[in-house]
Amino acid sequence: MKQSSNSELVNALKMVRDSNAQSGVLVLFGGDSFQLDPTVATYIHSTMTPDNGAQILRRYPTNWGIEILNGEKREQVPLTKEMLDSDQWDFIYLKPVSWGDNYQDMRTLIEVIRKLRAPDGCPWDRAQTHKTLAPYLIEETYEALEEIENNDSKGMQEELGDILLQVVLHSAIAKESAEFDIYDVIDSLIQKLVFRHPHVFGNENAKTSSDVEEKWEAIKSRERQGASIMEGLPKELPALLYAQRIQSRASNVGFDWKTVTGVLDKLLEEVEEYKQATSDENKSKEFGDIIFTLVNLGRHLNIDVENSLRSANNRFIERFKLMEGLLDSKGISIHETDAATLEEYWETSKDIMRRR
Repeated sequence: MKQSSNSELVNALKMVRDSNAQSGVLVLFGGDSFQLDPTVATYIHSTMTPDNGAQILRRYPTNWGIEILNGEKREQVPLTKEMLDSDQWDFIYLKPVSWGDNYQDMRTLIEVIRKLRAPDGCPWDRAQTHKTLAPYLIEETYEALEEIENNDSKGMQEELGDILLQVVLHSAIAKESAEFDIYDVIDSLIQKLVFRHPHVFGNENAKTSSDVEEKWEAIKSRERQGASIMEGLPKELPALLYAQRIQSRASNVGFDWKTVTGVLDKLLEEVEEYKQATSDENKSKEFGDIIFTLVNLGRHLNIDVENSLRSANNRFIERFKLMEGLLDSKGISIHETDAATLEEYWETSKDIMRRR
């Protein structure tokens, strides 16, 4: 890369000025670490690092038109990796990308949602409220969980986008009634993250995940200002997960069994109480206590009981479908066969799955 004179720098800045950029000018040096804003006219000077070049190629549309400057010479060329790797330019100018062309900018998503909610937008989107959208937030979350369990990166990308849509859409609805907007959501999140991580943004120390959890509980206790440590847990959580969260909070203040043996003894006690229950109401109550204790056992064994049960559900479905297929291959209707035959094919299905 040849050294550039002050006159060349002035000429480069004039090039940016002459492009009539309406959003200001971003001046960057290719050898420094930087963060791009494609919606702003951007001027880059000096050597381009591989990381910066990769960032430009990712954030700008394919073959985006740019200008390069060598001395007094200006030339328009397409944006390519080869051009960025070249040493045949002194300066490059990236014209601003409109939100409509920049699909990797949060502001584009916000603008899209605003247009969907506008009077001339989509009738379905305009009709939505926080309450009507609530089921979709839960549904999208479970769909994302399924893709995580399937280890499907592409599926995760799509489903996490659907969750983000819910966040931005709720924020747009709140903005219309002057409650808050997406930037208020971001602001409160950042403040919470910084406040709850004094071991990262402050002077406190935390060496293990357990240390962090203890500090979190102490911080959240101060935030509750004397309220019960059980306050703030969303009751809409799935029952197993809700039980696990309740028990974790109790454990954080020392209300817990010291060993797994203690939990197993409690489980046997609850089973015995169920056996002694006489009314349906008491049986239901004792059965709930058994499940609650099983969740506690899973927690002591570092087992995520929600995922563990979901995995068991999936295994049962897979095995049942396999049994259906085996019966069908023998011309046997599952609706008309006897219990002994079902048990035989169920065990066969189990053996096949074990050998997989």
